[in-house]
Amino acid sequence: MILLDKPYVSKFLKDTIVKYNFPVLDTGNVTETGELSLIGSEQFIQHFRDNTNSRIYTNSENSIN
Repeated sequence: MILLDKPYVSKFLKDTIVKYNFPVLDTGNVTETGELSLIGSEQFIQHFRDNTNSRIYTNSENSIN
């Protein structure tokens, strides 16, 4: 599960997310999503309820809020 936010998302990170089809929380702050698999907050929460060993990666401390 990935949280993306400003100020910068590298091309390498975007390409890796697409390559491995990692789900990305739709925070409304990601521009040029292209082929990213954006999911809503309810799906995001449910994923963690169903998969207790899941991990979260974020590229920016801005998305922690």
